[in-house]
Amino acid sequence: MVQVSMTGMSRLSHCRSRSPAALLRAAERRPSALQCGPARLRASHRYVSGSAVHRGHSSVDPDEINHFAKTSAAWWDPHGEYKALHQLNPARLEFIVSAVKGNVYTPKGLDGLHALDVGCGGGLLCEPLARLGCEVVGVDATAESIEVARLHAREDPEVEKRVTYVNTTVDELVESRGTSFDLVVASEVVEHVTNVQQFVQDCASAVRPGGLLVMSTLNRTALSYTLGIVLAEGVLGLAPPGTHTYSKFVTPDELREAMHQAGLHVDETRGMQYSPLSKRWSLADSTEMNYIMSAVRPPGEHGN
Repeated sequence: MVQVSMTGMSRLSHCRSRSPAALLRAAERRPSALQCGPARLRASHRYVSGSAVHRGHSSVDPDEINHFAKTSAAWWDPHGEYKALHQLNPARLEFIVSAVKGNVYTPKGLDGLHALDVGCGGGLLCEPLARLGCEVVGVDATAESIEVARLHAREDPEVEKRVTYVNTTVDELVESRGTSFDLVVASEVVEHVTNVQQFVQDCASAVRPGGLLVMSTLNRTALSYTLGIVLAEGVLGLAPPGTHTYSKFVTPDELREAMHQAGLHVDETRGMQYSPLSKRWSLADSTEMNYIMSAVRPPGEHGN
């Protein structure tokens, strides 16, 4: 069990009594000036090539791993290659907090919730979830990203106590841990895998009975291609060129069916829209561009 100081517990208890908006403001923290260049990354090529991504039925695409390895040093630069994810954080956190409060069977809200962030990258979601009281495991198949996440977490002792980072894939983690998480999040990941159904099944298998799976991704539409690839990658620089492949985009109906096949009950789907003026994302009704979906494993049921 993670030990938290009385000061930390007092702060988290205060957060639980506040509104969702106040909770999110408390969780947010400006990215540091931490420079995670190649000299600070201790991971080697063998650590990636020898990992779980090439074994068994993993849905991870090795080409995607190589792509993110090349840009991993930029994770915590709010103006760098991952600035779109920094801008997306408030919207996806708002959805997650609301979904947890409405569905997860726990008397303490987010405090003490066991959460898994699949494809955690540099820890952009893990850290705010930890500040909201969760005990977080972040997994990513890219060793360089995991090293960046660990280095950044050391800047906040309370975060470091609550987050554990592991260089692995979700299917490998499921084999060793089983269905032990109250909350599983895979945000902006499913559009990078080779087998959507298998990936959703693996994520769902990590959800305990009564627990929640949250996924966000891009819809496969003409609008998502124009804005998500042509404009975001080619013009605005919101993501590195080559980050997305249109044929890998997943429609809400496809993701909903995959969750159903994995034994989950889909609870809510919301769209996410970007404002060029505020440079931030917000939840919306339209799912034509980006969307986020939550699904529950019914109490008494276990993963396949």
